[in-house]
Amino acid sequence: MSTRGAHGGYKLSRHPSEITMGEVVRVLEGPIAPMICATEGEMTQICNFLEACKTKYLWTKVRDAVAQTLDSMTLAELAAVSSNEHSAAAQFIALSDVHVGLGSQQLCLPAKDGETEVRPLP
Repeated sequence: MSTRGAHGGYKLSRHPSEITMGEVVRVLEGPIAPMICATEGEMTQICNFLEACKTKYLWTKVRDAVAQTLDSMTLAELAAVSSNEHSAAAQFIALSDVHVGLGSQQLCLPAKDGETEVRPLP
């Protein structure tokens, strides 16, 4: 629900446990669609290669897996998980800083103090 004006804003019209993350994503981003040939619902844009596409089945499976994951989690669950994880500031690591040594079966991550942290791969 929205309230206009200087002291306006938005508030939830339902309890967070009644709102799925699928609803949130669809309202903010539109239908779930990893590729235009695998859009949820009726497609408004169709690929010229749709009839001969060899990967449409793959993208449909990806779409369904993402949709099922989003629809199975509520806003309340996401908020609870987020608040339980690291109450301190989160540390983000760029993918370019992560190195995997296949020969030695090790994962190398940058550590907080600047030293490389090495972990064995399972």
